[in-house]
Amino acid sequence: MRLFKTLFYTSSLLVISLSLLSMPLVASAHSVDRYMQTVMQEKKILGAQVAVIKGDKIVFKNSYGITDVETKSAVTDANLFQINSMTKAFTGVAIMQLVEAGMLQLDDSAGQHLSGLPEHWKPIKIKHLLAHTSGLPMVLTGHLLDLIVLNDLQASWQKAKTLPMRFKENTQFNYNQTGYMLLGQIIDKYKPQGFQNFIITGQLAKAGMTKTASAAFDSTVKTNAQLVPQYFYNNQHHVFHAEYEDMLQTAAGMSSNAEELASYLISLKSKKLIQNLSALWTPVTLADGKTRSIGPIETGYAMGWQIIERENHPAVSSSGGNAVSMVIYPEDDVAVVVLTNLIGANPILFADKIAAQYIPDFKL
Repeated sequence: MRLFKTLFYTSSLLVISLSLLSMPLVASAHSVDRYMQTVMQEKKILGAQVAVIKGDKIVFKNSYGITDVETKSAVTDANLFQINSMTKAFTGVAIMQLVEAGMLQLDDSAGQHLSGLPEHWKPIKIKHLLAHTSGLPMVLTGHLLDLIVLNDLQASWQKAKTLPMRFKENTQFNYNQTGYMLLGQIIDKYKPQGFQNFIITGQLAKAGMTKTASAAFDSTVKTNAQLVPQYFYNNQHHVFHAEYEDMLQTAAGMSSNAEELASYLISLKSKKLIQNLSALWTPVTLADGKTRSIGPIETGYAMGWQIIERENHPAVSSSGGNAVSMVIYPEDDVAVVVLTNLIGANPILFADKIAAQYIPDFKL
């Protein structure tokens, strides 16, 4: 009887202790839900998904709002969101996989790996293609996916090759999709099965991203019932579909959901995809000794990833379309994924507030 009482007492303490340990996570989840309801109302975000990682576990995930204005169906965990330029993070990992396989080096020139380039393109280093410091002419104009030759990607590519450099290599940061077209060609050279298949087999399959792999690089809702359409508000605050197809697939072609992207970050952090995360996440330093990025949060651009250098809680991020973001806080062993269907929601600006619910000393 005494042994039974001792075991009962011990097991009761264990249950109480485990309950106390779970209380902060439950409180954090409620805080995230409340915050998302507030921020979605403020920004008029129609639909969203959020996932939070702590250690090697997904400790929170939830879906919010509606998929579209026509059916007003509720967003579920099964829905997929276009991730736009977040695709560049996968391209960066793909290049690092080629580096680790001994096929190329980040300091190699584009001309070492591709023939038929204009002479003034050949010396550009691979790392500068990844970090948007190449100075290449742009295949796209400043408008939303307007090509320099309207509706003709190949003609735009050929025209870009006749244009002068925008600036001397690595003297400026200028967000530019042309470099990612070159990176896609480099990947295709060493992976004859093609860029898409290399991403699927080399990253998505290893991270268990079955829905993402199934969607592949199909960015149209017409052929994928789970894919959430994107929206934007015009100057009169009327909502419109952002209807376009991502022609530059190495730069902006993928769709995914928060849970699978969280699994991807876990696989990446645990070095299941590449070994050298330091090289992946080291920002390129310009000729003036400084690092630059899109801003206003990010301070530097690395190999397809953006860097947030700061005294407390530095981070690594990837965003797309001003609609989706994933942020890793390496020193805190926490990561956050926020997907929305609103271009202009800019979740990179509020991801810290979600992370702060799981990082006790995170003062905003």
